[in-house]
Amino acid sequence: MIRKILMAIITFPIKILKGVRDWFLHTFKNLHLSMRKRIATEYLIVYSLTGLFTILLVPFVFVFFEIDESSDDVNNKLNQYFVSYIEEIYDVEALEVKINQVYIIEDVSLSVIIEENGEITTANTGEFLKNMFPNNPWEYITNIFNRGLIAKKISKYTLYNEKTNREIIFEIKGYYSIVKYKLEIVTLGSILLVFYSVGFVFISMIGGARVKKVLSPIFHMTKIAEQISVSNLNMRLDIESTKYELKDLAITLNDMLNRLDKDYGKQKSFVSDVSHELRTPISIISGYASMLERWGKKDEEILNESIEAIKGEAGNMQQLVENLLTLVRSDNQTLKYEPTDFDIGKQICSIVKEFNMVNTKDQYITCESKEGICVHLDEAKIKQTLRIFIDNAIKYTPENGGIKIKCYDIDKEVYIHIKDTGIGIYKEDLPYLFERFYRSDESRTRQTGGHGLGLAIAKVMIIGHKGKIKVKSRIGKGSEFIITLPKILDDNI
Repeated sequence: MIRKILMAIITFPIKILKGVRDWFLHTFKNLHLSMRKRIATEYLIVYSLTGLFTILLVPFVFVFFEIDESSDDVNNKLNQYFVSYIEEIYDVEALEVKINQVYIIEDVSLSVIIEENGEITTANTGEFLKNMFPNNPWEYITNIFNRGLIAKKISKYTLYNEKTNREIIFEIKGYYSIVKYKLEIVTLGSILLVFYSVGFVFISMIGGARVKKVLSPIFHMTKIAEQISVSNLNMRLDIESTKYELKDLAITLNDMLNRLDKDYGKQKSFVSDVSHELRTPISIISGYASMLERWGKKDEEILNESIEAIKGEAGNMQQLVENLLTLVRSDNQTLKYEPTDFDIGKQICSIVKEFNMVNTKDQYITCESKEGICVHLDEAKIKQTLRIFIDNAIKYTPENGGIKIKCYDIDKEVYIHIKDTGIGIYKEDLPYLFERFYRSDESRTRQTGGHGLGLAIAKVMIIGHKGKIKVKSRIGKGSEFIITLPKILDDNI
């Protein structure tokens, strides 16, 4: 019961604050206040409620401290009288007279309970209410509000006289009248009210301006954000004039703008490269179509040449579109992988055999891969990836050069090395090697053909298999691509 009452007393101010907050939110929810005004208003309300509770609480706390000091004085004086009583200098009547003097001086109603040899004697003075001393917090609060009295158990101790072998227990209780402290309560409450009123006016005048200054970086961020568009993605937020969390926000937004600017640049470059790649076959098809229209109907040689050229360029365009679709599906995370069980060592040897059959250059392609390396991967995509790397090695390896493919497994991973003796790759080109449409040497690209998408697609396939790729290269000495793949790919990917 006592615990419930104490919890009710503690939670009462919290409930009031919550109720006021709910009322405020309900009342002002339809008002379109700016962030500055909203913050200032909410802080003023919190300040006002804090001031209200302080004005009500502090005077009473002050009174309780005053009562504690008075209780110490009462206890010290009565202790002297109790010593005289136990030494038989005072009798009960004299002790009551002394207790009554303390009542008059300290203005406190007292009850002294004397227990000696099992006998209890009570001395009451002033307006002490017999049998009404509170036993629980609720009665304590009732005495304060109904009778204007604050009950306090001043002390309880035992005195012993060795000469007379006399032991007496003294218990002192007191009632303090709130009326005695009325002037102090009103005075202190009025002083607090004045100071809080001045503080309220000061916060109202200064607080709004201060909040506006603190939030001014957000205003500038908004203005700059309104000016940023596709045509001026190079604009950035001012970091120097912001502080604390707003500075972190500005840095984060600038990083976001940097990424957007970079991605948009890649997109423009991508569109430009696609247009460039499509322009040549479309021009060729258009040229042969015009030639057919003029002479091809009668000249069988021109007719056959035009048909072969159109078919070839249409095939190139189809391959380009398919490659672009693969990259788009990867970007959209819609590229599906269908893992199956197969022998990757056997697959590599089979691919090398196919290239040796169709390769018209005087090159040797060797396979150093043992069979029996079983994996659970997408067989078609792994085959496509290996073909891209081998085809790339053939293109950039001169006559009488060599290409060596090696495959082995360690624990749960498979390692594939594709090494050639080709022209090599410049060090500054290595970071961009797998970018779409990237060409380190335009002249060699025109000679070898291709759209510049092969390595980008190969990287997509490897990453999609949770694999890794590393490149080693020296100009004039050749290049080596090292592919690392897991043996098992999750079927849910």
